[in-house]
Amino acid sequence: MAQVIELKPAGSSETVSKAQSIYLSGDYAQAGAMAEMYLREHPDDPQALSILASCFKQADRTVLAYHLAKAATSMRPDRPETWVVQGFAAQGLWRMDEALDCYRKSLQRASSNKQKGLYNNNIASVYLDLGQFAKAEEYVDESLKFDPEEKNTRHNKGLCLLARREWGEAWNWYSASIGSSQRTEFRYGQEPRWDGKPFAGTLVVYGEQGLGDEVCAASAVPDIAAAQKAAGGRLILDVDYRLKNLFSRSFSDVTVHGTRWEKQLKWPESDRNIGASIACFEVLKHFRTKAEDFPGTPYLKACPDRTAMWKALFKGKPTIGIAWTGGTWRNAGTFRQLPLTEWKPLFDAVDANWVSLQYKDASKDIEGTPVKQYPWATLSKDYDDTAALVASCDLVIGMQTSVNHLAGALGIPNWIILPKTSQWRYGETYDDLPWYSCSKLYRQGSSWPVQTIANDLKAFFK
Repeated sequence: MAQVIELKPAGSSETVSKAQSIYLSGDYAQAGAMAEMYLREHPDDPQALSILASCFKQADRTVLAYHLAKAATSMRPDRPETWVVQGFAAQGLWRMDEALDCYRKSLQRASSNKQKGLYNNNIASVYLDLGQFAKAEEYVDESLKFDPEEKNTRHNKGLCLLARREWGEAWNWYSASIGSSQRTEFRYGQEPRWDGKPFAGTLVVYGEQGLGDEVCAASAVPDIAAAQKAAGGRLILDVDYRLKNLFSRSFSDVTVHGTRWEKQLKWPESDRNIGASIACFEVLKHFRTKAEDFPGTPYLKACPDRTAMWKALFKGKPTIGIAWTGGTWRNAGTFRQLPLTEWKPLFDAVDANWVSLQYKDASKDIEGTPVKQYPWATLSKDYDDTAALVASCDLVIGMQTSVNHLAGALGIPNWIILPKTSQWRYGETYDDLPWYSCSKLYRQGSSWPVQTIANDLKAFFK
């Protein structure tokens, strides 16, 4: 998005030109302030409106961005830049038909190969958000014809390849985004990014993206730790603070710090002589390059004492943990919802202890249902608490959300309900996950597959 604001100001405004330059440098707050100041005296300048709209979108003020972008488009419908900014905002509001329409109009008005490459990739990004990876790849490939080195396009190509499990090739394309706003790259000192070769020194693998992503990527930790040990080196994991206790127990020969979000390094001096570092998903390009590299076996260990306590509480009938929502509005959370009013066929299928695994307070949702909530386990800031509860379950059924990764990593059978807007790791047609052999996928079709799951439940607990 940062490269598409090329619309020239009506006059020779140094303010707008400078705001555009500052926006391109990534300082969205200053660029937005300058554009807004200029608009006080020139409220009908479409470029200033486009810059301000883009800045608001970057700041998650998407509604304001959308209306500013529409105003710019109404003033200059002949220009591709105004259409692409409107599409950017519409996509942020999950108005995907409108976003596609805007991006196609921008493509029709493109006057340079650079614009054609960017706008084709914008269209691809909508199809990626919709979980239509084959369709997205058509536009990604078209985009690459115009600019084969554009990082965001290469990242999207990686997502398309990952979605069809072309592991070896996919990770190299996906790596294009490391160090961008999509995937932050850290440095603890002057150490280089790890090249995948074990060495006799300290390697740091740090978490990225969401909690579920960290759990998923940790499947390679035993391999990395073993490789480092064989070379006479060691491994440090820097993770979300909520994962520290669970990972410390699970990877006993690895040093774990829950300091991923801290700005100042406060580690012991013995941990600060770092030879190389790498983001957790970047590691997979070295350890998960073919199907056989995914063992599918459990790699996390819940607290045995707390798990035993939960099992004692639940004894007498099966225990099924459930999560009926997932995500936020930024990652299609609106579509990742199956209200408990629709779960009745499942509740009727088997007499069980139904346990909420929602990470937010679900006390209102569960009223009038057989579901119970144990907030000290699910609303805790320590994922180790949640892990013990999940480990006590006989089965986990959940909308696409982090707790499914936790269940899979613990080796607990888990059935994942996927909306049409699913992510790359689920592909378009698969019914399994290579990370966890105990996972099974159920896809939304013309309706949610509730009755299918209910029938499978009866067979599972026969």
